[in-house]
Amino acid sequence: MTDLGAGRGSGLPTSYDTISDDPTNSSERTATSSTTNSYAAGAPASTSQSRGNNSPSVGSPRDASVGSILRESVGGGGRGGGIGSRYVLLLHRLTWRSGLLLLSAALLWIMILMIVEGFGPNTYNMKEYSTYECENGSHIWNPNTCVGTQLSMNGTKFDKVFPQFDILNKMWILQVVPYKSEPYIGKSVDKTLTFRVSVWGSDDEDKDRASWDLLTKNDSHTNDMECSSSHLRCDPFILVLEEYLEYAWYRVTVMLDHPSSGRAYLGDVVFQEFTYNEEYSNMQIAFRTIYILIALAIMVFYIMRVRTKRIWDWQQRSVFYMLLALVLLNDPVFSMEFVARGWTFQFIHAFFEVIFISAMIMYWMLGMDIIRYGETLSSLGRVTFIVRMVAVVLYASLASFFLTLVRIRAAEDPVYGDHNGGDSEVLLFYFITVLWSFCISASIVNAFYTFVYNLHRPQLLREFMFLLLPMLFVVLCTFVGMFFGTFAPFVGTDSGFVFFFGLYNMYVWLIALGNYPLYPADGQTLPHNATPTTPLTA
Repeated sequence: MTDLGAGRGSGLPTSYDTISDDPTNSSERTATSSTTNSYAAGAPASTSQSRGNNSPSVGSPRDASVGSILRESVGGGGRGGGIGSRYVLLLHRLTWRSGLLLLSAALLWIMILMIVEGFGPNTYNMKEYSTYECENGSHIWNPNTCVGTQLSMNGTKFDKVFPQFDILNKMWILQVVPYKSEPYIGKSVDKTLTFRVSVWGSDDEDKDRASWDLLTKNDSHTNDMECSSSHLRCDPFILVLEEYLEYAWYRVTVMLDHPSSGRAYLGDVVFQEFTYNEEYSNMQIAFRTIYILIALAIMVFYIMRVRTKRIWDWQQRSVFYMLLALVLLNDPVFSMEFVARGWTFQFIHAFFEVIFISAMIMYWMLGMDIIRYGETLSSLGRVTFIVRMVAVVLYASLASFFLTLVRIRAAEDPVYGDHNGGDSEVLLFYFITVLWSFCISASIVNAFYTFVYNLHRPQLLREFMFLLLPMLFVVLCTFVGMFFGTFAPFVGTDSGFVFFFGLYNMYVWLIALGNYPLYPADGQTLPHNATPTTPLTA
């Protein structure tokens, strides 16, 4: 059997017959004093040593409150041995009233996040530049009332120097919104447009145009011009994408390539410029900083509380690693994305999100397996566990590779058509999505089998429900976010930042609170004079 228990080999006995829920009971401490001595000697305590005259019987009401919850968890071995925790956790002491209060606080936090997401600053600033301007904002060309150029005419081009960007703008997107020409009003259009795009950059607007840095020259960008019969406006598409601002000023020239089949169908062309909203960027930095400080504070508090070698059970180890993953999710180097030029810190940010999602899925899988099998897995359990872990590791590896590929390509050329991915990248993206869906589905199926297997062990109900319900809530919110386009299988979108980061932080805070060890299950106080240790050395 493979041992999955945390903190094993510390000299502790693996089962108890005496379970107390009162750490201040002096008679119980006396009854377990000989057991304490055996701990120090590194030898298992005998049943007769740990049984005292004043300890509650197994069937007593006192034992039913906490003892019945922990009896199988701390006792027994092998298959069906329970979670294996030797400590009374805070979740064991939660009453229905305190549980409802905790649930209400979580729902209130979710409501606050939704309000901030809905009424907070916009994610992007947007400005529009049209190739020609007409009276009353019309997009139908009239030589008497319109001023500008028609991009559909031979030899014409759009030439624009875009206003100075701030470092908090972070990125720059230039989107094209084509309009149908007058003869095709009321008709559907599906043609091809091919543009020739040149991009220059400079940190000094007054610098001679000829000396601006050339980023790309006459780069070809082909896209479909798709218009419904009921609208003059056609579907937009991205023309230029700078995922990080390398210059303060940009100049763009755009002209229509002669062979474009949609030339005769093209009327007005509106260029939409998107940049990060400075207020939104400041809000992101503020939220991440607060979340990092809270996660670090909880982590330090946990280490100070469970700093002795004998306390690191699988729950405390899992919470520690989830807190560490949470710190990475909140990204301590996030501000460098606005200062440093290059794709490195953006990749680090996305990679940290992949690490957190992978760690969370592993936590769900490991927790359910330990509840079902105990700290030792059967041969079948070991095989299925390895298969699921391999799927999670493969998902994390491929997602990281995909993010690296996309950002390197985006850094090489700002013209979006050259780095929006071919068929191979699309297939890789969908494969990553399938892997992610498999991991989530495997976690849910694993939870179902765990529930069925533990129907005859109601004493583990609290541990199971405390792991299951928050997991289902996170999964539900994730799928809803994917439906509304605010979440991807490996990185959350900017529009869903407030909600999903708040959700993930709240989730880790919740499991840290529930798995907080109050005192050992044998009723002793925590040995503060023991040698300090960490989850890595326990």
